[in-house]
Amino acid sequence: MLLLKCLLIIQELPESSSKEAFEELKSIYLFHVNHAHQANDPFIPASSIKGKLRAMQVRPSMVLES
Repeated sequence: MLLLKCLLIIQELPESSSKEAFEELKSIYLFHVNHAHQANDPFIPASSIKGKLRAMQVRPSMVLES
């Protein structure tokens, strides 16, 4: 659906604006392609995460005064 919206917007642009629209879309594409392959998030296997469950703690309700 978003692709169709983009195409409709581009279709309504004046001819002189099509090159600028193309360059902007190209830069958006290149930005996301380059950053998708450079994921810096560390990989942590699920087996290395350890923890203990504790009893549920009921906290007093928060009262906001105006």
